[in-house]
Amino acid sequence: KRNWENVAQIADETLTGGYKPIDRSEWLPFLKGLVMTGRNNAAEEMALWIRDVPVIRHRQCDFLPETALPDPDRQAYLRRILCD
Repeated sequence: KRNWENVAQIADETLTGGYKPIDRSEWLPFLKGLVMTGRNNAAEEMALWIRDVPVIRHRQCDFLPETALPDPDRQAYLRRILCD
């Protein structure tokens, strides 16, 4: 639905509640929400958690579509913090 504000809010609730996924790639929808709402500090921190495991980082970056986000600038930012 691309309701980015809602996704970012759920990310906040998840982090505040201390929840963590078993597979770090499950953070990606939340990362997208943070990126699209301009919450760059939180997005960069979450990207570090995802990319901390090389196999997950490569899997996410290799299959991250160029249209994962509707804004080309935010898409480039997502790729930069997650893959570079």
